[in-house]
Amino acid sequence: MKNNLLEYIILYVLVASAALIIATLARISTVPLGVDNFTAFVVFIVVLGIEGAVYLSIHIVLQGLMLPWIARLLLKVPYFKNKTKSTPPIDKITSHITEPPSLEDIRNEQLQNKAKEQK
Repeated sequence: MKNNLLEYIILYVLVASAALIIATLARISTVPLGVDNFTAFVVFIVVLGIEGAVYLSIHIVLQGLMLPWIARLLLKVPYFKNKTKSTPPIDKITSHITEPPSLEDIRNEQLQNKAKEQK
């Protein structure tokens, strides 16, 4: 899970950096046109907002529409079909997991430890 989180952080930092660079270039290009600093700042904010909306719309389209479509296409390829069949069944995975001790078990163990210490 840490790797997945790190990948998302890297992705968002790269996207934010690109958006800031483009918005800064838009602001810098408006200053020589004779606008004041406040208007250039408004251009910067508007460009950032537009870039955010474009990124989110692309992200939603890719996640919601394109990825399921691509997954269905890939499952038609024999190589990927074999990969999905080779995953172990859930029964085998859960059989190795032990249940955590109950509170009564922990309490009894602690009482036994205290009794041993008192003796």
